Amino acid sequence: MTRVRRWSWCVLGAAALAAAGCNVLSLPFFIMGPEPKVPATMQQLASDDKEKEVKVVVLAAAGLETRTELVRADRDLAVLLTKHLRDGFKYNNESVKVISPTKVENFKSEHPDWQKWDLEDIGKHFEVDYLVYLEVNSLSLYEKGSNNTLYRGRAEVTVSLLDINHPDEVVKQKYFTGLYPGQVKPPVEVSESNPLDFRRAFLDYMAEQMSWYFTSHPSNKDYSCR
Repeated sequence: MTRVRRWSWCVLGAAALAAAGCNVLSLPFFIMGPEPKVPATMQQLASDDKEKEVKVVVLAAAGLETRTELVRADRDLAVLLTKHLRDGFKYNNESVKVISPTKVENFKSEHPDWQKWDLEDIGKHFEVDYLVYLEVNSLSLYEKGSNNTLYRGRAEVTVSLLDINHPDEVVKQKYFTGLYPGQVKPPVEVSESNPLDFRRAFLDYMAEQMSWYFTSHPSNKDYSCR
């Protein structure tokens, strides 16, 4: 390939990244091929034994929320995290099964006192190896001081991981702090999106980030400007 043609491909690549809103620092990855992976930042759930299937259930809880746009956001976050976990496990060829969110919601409906249960007992009920528990501490959609004219999602979530097969081990925890869009981008005007659409985009961003606690992801994801 001549220098002119090689340079043309570089320019096209940069233009594509710019159009997608990505950081130009990811350009070398875009040009050079397969992405290196970033390991799980909390614990890899897949077993080192490739023949063993690991089972995990995702459970979420939040305080009583009366704002329409945030009602049952904990349930939706759990559903989206399940999706991203499944995508990640598939991408990494990991034998991990995530319990269906429908089964989890049915369990909650059949056991209205489920929040009084020990998490270990809930894990045993689903016959899983791990339980991921999301406690939504705070969640908001609007930019502070904007009188609800601008969207900027903020959230604080405690993410806990219980090893059901080793209940005496210390529960692992990480505190997730989400900001969407990030500081490098301006907030979104409310005229550009309705609250439910913006909420879904925000929760999807959070869920993807949290999935990286438990499975590796392509390094170019870290350069996203969402």
